[in-house]
Amino acid sequence: MNKKDEKVLKGGSSNKLLILTFILFLIELVYISSSRENRAREYTLLYELKSLKTLNQKIETIFNKNTNHQSFDSIVDDTKAFKKVLLLLEAHADFNEKKVHAEFHELYLKLQNNFRLSNDYIERYKSWNGLSINSTRAVFDIHAYFKKRIHEKVPPEKQHEIERLLDQVVFMVALISYDRLSDYELLEETLQALKEISSSYESLKKTIITLEKHIQVLSEGQEIMQALKIENETLHVGDTIDKIYVLLLDDYTLKDKSNSMNLFALNGMVFLLLLFLFITSRKEEKLHQEVYLLNMELEAHINEVESVNTQMKKLIDKFDANVIASETDKKGIILYVSKAFCDISGYTQEELLGHPHNIVRHADISKEVYKEMWATIQSGKEWRGEIKNCRKDGTAYWVDVVISPEFDRRGEIIGYSAIRHLITAKKELEALSLSLEEQVRSRTIELEEMVQQVEKLSVTDELTGLYNRRYYAQITNNEIKRAQRHKVIFGYLILDIDNFKLYNDHYGHQLGDIVLQKVAKRMLESLERPDDFLFRMGGEEFVIIFTGERRENAITFAKKIIQSISSLEIEHKYNEPYGVITVSGGLVLCDGNKEYDEDSLYRRSDELLYEAKSAGRNCLKV
Repeated sequence: MNKKDEKVLKGGSSNKLLILTFILFLIELVYISSSRENRAREYTLLYELKSLKTLNQKIETIFNKNTNHQSFDSIVDDTKAFKKVLLLLEAHADFNEKKVHAEFHELYLKLQNNFRLSNDYIERYKSWNGLSINSTRAVFDIHAYFKKRIHEKVPPEKQHEIERLLDQVVFMVALISYDRLSDYELLEETLQALKEISSSYESLKKTIITLEKHIQVLSEGQEIMQALKIENETLHVGDTIDKIYVLLLDDYTLKDKSNSMNLFALNGMVFLLLLFLFITSRKEEKLHQEVYLLNMELEAHINEVESVNTQMKKLIDKFDANVIASETDKKGIILYVSKAFCDISGYTQEELLGHPHNIVRHADISKEVYKEMWATIQSGKEWRGEIKNCRKDGTAYWVDVVISPEFDRRGEIIGYSAIRHLITAKKELEALSLSLEEQVRSRTIELEEMVQQVEKLSVTDELTGLYNRRYYAQITNNEIKRAQRHKVIFGYLILDIDNFKLYNDHYGHQLGDIVLQKVAKRMLESLERPDDFLFRMGGEEFVIIFTGERRENAITFAKKIIQSISSLEIEHKYNEPYGVITVSGGLVLCDGNKEYDEDSLYRRSDELLYEAKSAGRNCLKV
């Protein structure tokens, strides 16, 4: 045996080959370990980016509904996740504006800036929302205090009008709180009317000034919060997140392919060296030992890979259990649903996979909504909306859904993915709010009808249905002023049923009431103009006030009424010489250029009535 054979037998060449093989294997392990860490970090980043979609939806939700302080604080705490993702992006290996990924760097800077702006909008929105809530509470407190002061300081005849205006103001303030007030001019007019009618009461004026300041805070707060909504909508944070996600996903896909090729090359070299070692080695036992060692190392590598897979599975399980997600092909056939989707719908995965989403479609959602949704996503755009779905047991639930097209590397749509979050409680709250508004509206109408009925009863004579003495006091002076302002003749006519006490004594008060009703009806039918007013002053005495252009027409009008009563031919044996019910009248006509008042008119017309009675009754004295 020569030295070369001895060397071979001693395993010199095999040892070198074994060492070389071991070195290559170590390189492969280091490469795999490095790749595993990078991949874990990359997939963590991808997962965090996906979770940001949900977070961004929460942030946008702030600007689409009334949100309490607790919800604000929850969203602000969630923004820490945004900062975490920004740090992960910054630590990414290819994140360097001097390297190839300049677009990635530009998107990162945009996301960082938009996050800062969005966070600032949230804080400002929260501040103004807090002020609005405080002002709303203050308005309701002032409302209660104001009503108490009204009953203490204001005469009864004015209390109702002030309370009505105050209730209108507070009702419109409530509409501001629900972001449903559209007529701010009506609010200003109502508040101004309240100020004018309360101007003579010093304590009420101070309270109205405080009320006006709080309403101004509410109005300004609504304007500012609407502006913040518009500013936040222009950031398009979600679009920036999607673009970064697509860039990273493409980058990771390329890296996976490159890693696979490198691993394939290293494995090929190891295989060739082992094969050469197997052929050249004459020590089969040693070769078996080396192969055994390599297998052990390979098993250790497999265990590490399995450990990584276990961690990935945990992350996927968390996503699966908590996110209502699904994926479909281009035709809308379900390819994947999360466990959360199954839990909320009541269907199993086997019942959902291979079927279209209309398995959970609710009949309340119109076909036009789904047509618009398909038109949007088939054009390559993202669709957002609120959808009412139906569980397997027939009950309904609401979700806020974002549907995004999935593209291949050539930019062609290969399917669609959807992320949802449950908003059933929100929709139920909206329905409750509408119900409360309807109840408030219905109750307001009932109150207005009751007020009108009370007002009518307060100014109407119960027996005859004519205006009573109370309404006479309210309307007469106004009509006098109107006649003086327009320079027209003002007529004041007192009518009294002749010998009516004798009628009641002989025929009875029941028939007497019937006579009063018939006489009142005939007088009312005799009125010629809408602005002629007829009052029952008490007992058998009536007053008519009217305006006219000519004195002759006014006298004719009064005589016509007296004649119409006698033409009723109601029997009255004790009203001699007529034998029927008659009336006597005293008419005062005032020139529009002279000054006069209600007291003087009444006294003069009463004197004329006495003259008519003395002249034989059933006549008019002017």
